[in-house]
Amino acid sequence: MHFEENLEYLEEIIDKFHMPVMLISKDRKILFQNKTSKNIFGLKIGEICWKGFWNGETLSKENKELYENGIITNNMKCSFCKLEEALKRQNPISTETFVCDNYWESWWVPLSKDICLHYFIDITKQKRVEKELKATRKNLENSLSYHKALYENNPAMMLIVDGERTILDANPAFLKSTGYEKKDIVGKNASVIHVSQHHYEKFANIFERVVRGEVEVNTLEYCLRSKKGDVIWVEVTGSTVILPDRKGVIWSAVDTTEAHRLKKELKHQAVHDQLTGLYNRYALEEELERAIERTKRGNDILAVCFIDLDNFKPINDKYGHDKGDEVLRVISSRLKNAVRKSDFVSRFGGDELVVLLEAVKDVKNLDNIFRKIEKAVTNPVKLSSGEYVSVGLSMGVFIYTKNDNDDSEKVLYKADMAMYEAKKKKGNRDKFYEVCNL
Repeated sequence: MHFEENLEYLEEIIDKFHMPVMLISKDRKILFQNKTSKNIFGLKIGEICWKGFWNGETLSKENKELYENGIITNNMKCSFCKLEEALKRQNPISTETFVCDNYWESWWVPLSKDICLHYFIDITKQKRVEKELKATRKNLENSLSYHKALYENNPAMMLIVDGERTILDANPAFLKSTGYEKKDIVGKNASVIHVSQHHYEKFANIFERVVRGEVEVNTLEYCLRSKKGDVIWVEVTGSTVILPDRKGVIWSAVDTTEAHRLKKELKHQAVHDQLTGLYNRYALEEELERAIERTKRGNDILAVCFIDLDNFKPINDKYGHDKGDEVLRVISSRLKNAVRKSDFVSRFGGDELVVLLEAVKDVKNLDNIFRKIEKAVTNPVKLSSGEYVSVGLSMGVFIYTKNDNDDSEKVLYKADMAMYEAKKKKGNRDKFYEVCNL
């Protein structure tokens, strides 16, 4: 994803969230932070983020005293070291940390090879309640006389389930967040709050280990089903509780639906073109490498099709760039529908598109697909202002087989060169595409 082009759009999304959110570069510098982050942490754009946290430079007078007394520790430095791991693995990583008087669930979400989204979920109340629960755990043994005030007034959702996975009780926070009444779930199997039977069965292994006391679940990301059928994402903790005649589990959960939606939205933005909704160049480069590896393992061919729209500039010149954008959106949608669902369609940049036709049995099968591509692009487009416009296309094709040794960069280059050959011949040609013969 080209963040220089999309940073303003990302900033608009990030600023809507009430949790602290930052964009952090590979060299650990803050590229952007929302208002909540500025207000809580007092950091500045461009500075090395973890340095300000753990050496006390940006802390208030009270927090500096905590730092000097060892209460605010170097765990923030360790937390931000997760940046490199997240970028290397290209997978989200979470850690827990204590800073500015609060406990935080700190998430690193890679948006590209060089940039991470970093957001914080305040789990202070949950952590303090967990400490109190552990302190009173001995008093819970052999009875259900758990601390009513702690349970009833807990801001975290809490649920008590026996060893047969029957729901015994749910606190007000759980009922409020999910929309259930006690009569809807108490005495019933826990499957009623899972999003599907598959999820319920998959969770069984975790549940059985917790109820046996083998493990304690700490900040497991999971989803529940509300009474209305909506999906609620939560961070779950759970531990064994001794009931009068059997063992059970007490679950505590914090609603993270907003954070999950942010991760999903930004993940989509990281690999999709904002204008057309097609995959972007970054996603293309990643997918092409995977497609080449899959082709090497089989006997099918991979056709890499580099498309350039002919006579597109006159539309921009005559009707304006907004109308040109309309044309790009319509053609992109048509092109996506023209090929198979398993094929990969991307916007390379400007009016250039790239299609990966994978698992093609025979080169002869490409003719039919190419006719569909030509029709999708060249059929007239009706603008919102009522006019009809048309564009042509020139396409370069590189046929990749298991015996080829070119890498993804070379493959794209050859398809691009073939496209320019097709474009040079557009005044005198019998087909709109040229197959690379290098």
